Amino acid sequence: MEEARLVVLPAPEDNIIQKTYKLYIATMRHKADIQILAAALLAKPDFILSGNREHFNDLVADKCGISIRSCPEFIEDLIAGR
Repeated sequence: MEEARLVVLPAPEDNIIQKTYKLYIATMRHKADIQILAAALLAKPDFILSGNREHFNDLVADKCGISIRSCPEFIEDLIAGR
């Protein structure tokens, strides 16, 4: 947990969410996930961990420049030491 450097950030402001919606709704296809993506774009993490790769898909990852991993992919990376 210490190595994870978890940080709790405030929710993105409405104007950021609206901009993210306009840019990503066509690739993400699910309005409820836009706020999560907006927060990730502000936080600039190394990757996004998602159990929903249908919405947080490779097209979204390519467009936003943040790698997106499923839970099994994340565990595989941990085991492999990546």
